[in-house]
Amino acid sequence: MFRVLLRLAVVLLGLTVGQAGAELCLDDGVPESQRKYIQDDSGNDIPIGVIECGWASSTFLNNMALMMIQEVLGFHAVIDPRVGASGASPIYALAGCVDFDNAKEKNCGSETKIHVSVDSWSGTHAAAQQKFAKEYPRLAAEDLGSMGYSGEESMYVSQEILHAAYSDSGLALDFYKSYFAKELERRVF
Repeated sequence: MFRVLLRLAVVLLGLTVGQAGAELCLDDGVPESQRKYIQDDSGNDIPIGVIECGWASSTFLNNMALMMIQEVLGFHAVIDPRVGASGASPIYALAGCVDFDNAKEKNCGSETKIHVSVDSWSGTHAAAQQKFAKEYPRLAAEDLGSMGYSGEESMYVSQEILHAAYSDSGLALDFYKSYFAKELERRVF
C-alpha cells in the first residue's frame, strides 16, 4: 500500500511540474516545441480539449490524460477552464454544447473545443446520453467504456445527519473510518 501511495505522490509531483511548464513529466516525453495540433472544421490549429468534472478523481485522471496526450501522443492539449458540475456535463461538452451545465438551454450545435473526458461518472445519466444521441446523432460522443475500475455514485449523507452525529457523539460521518461496524452505533443517526 505504501508503495502505491508513494508512486501516486511522485506522479502528482510530476504533474505539478508539468503544469507549470518548467519540465516534462516523462523522461522520454515529447517536448512542447515538437507537439502537433489538431484542426477545426476551418483548418485552424487547435489543441485537444479536455474537460474535468468537480471531483478529485476527475481532476487527477484528466490531468493524467492531459500528460499522456501531450508527452506520449505528442499533441498540444489543454484542460478547459470550465468544470463540469455533474456526470452529465461531458455528454454535452463533448458535443460542443456551449452551456453544457445549463439545465434548460445548452446551446448545442457549435463545433466542439472539448474532445476528451475521463472519469466522467455518467452512468446515472445513461438515459440522457441515449436521448441526446437520438436527437443529435452526429454530435453525440461515443462512450469508450470503463477505465478498469468500478465505483459507486451518488452516495450522500445530509449535513443535518453529519452535524447530529458529530454533536451527539463526536462521530465524523464524513470520514470513511467512521463506518467500521465494530466501532460506534450508526443506526442512531
